Amino acid sequence: MTGAGRNLGIGHEHHPLLHTLVRDAETGLIGVLCGITRHPATVEPGTRITVRRAWIKPPGSSREIPVSTDRLEPAAAPPGRREGAGA
Repeated sequence: MTGAGRNLGIGHEHHPLLHTLVRDAETGLIGVLCGITRHPATVEPGTRITVRRAWIKPPGSSREIPVSTDRLEPAAAPPGRREGAGA
């Protein structure tokens, strides 16, 4: 399988924005997309589904924050830094 959804091992999946600066459109959170994982969820008693979760690490943080993959969008690089430039 190629493209989005491809298993990268340890439960992570490929995403076109992986390892780039992204923004959560709902909260405004900006950070590097570190991974995409799948998790079971209960939508109502007796009904379970699998949801995809994105993990974003904000600049200067060591913590990855989970957000919905449906709300991801590319983000502009912070002033003084080119997107994709090494640290």
